[in-house]
Amino acid sequence: MNDKCNDTSGFVQVVVQMSFVLQLNYLYLRKCVESAPVTSMQQEWFDNILSMIPAELKKQKGFNAYKKALFAEIEVNFVKSMKKSMGRQTECHTG
Repeated sequence: MNDKCNDTSGFVQVVVQMSFVLQLNYLYLRKCVESAPVTSMQQEWFDNILSMIPAELKKQKGFNAYKKALFAEIEVNFVKSMKKSMGRQTECHTG
């Protein structure tokens, strides 16, 4: 038998190197996406959400504190969604 056909160490070494390069590319893209500035949610969108809440609930005691907490949570989810979208777009354009 030919020893060259049975020697897979060169192939394994190439696969390991490619895996390392792919990991570096992924980490670089992830860092770029995570550090990229994201526009915050527009006040108009918050106003539209607020307009869907019945007036009776808006009059309840503690509504303003609840509204601030709700909008803070919405803002966090919005930013996370934007970053996920940026990551997906980056994957599509680099693949």
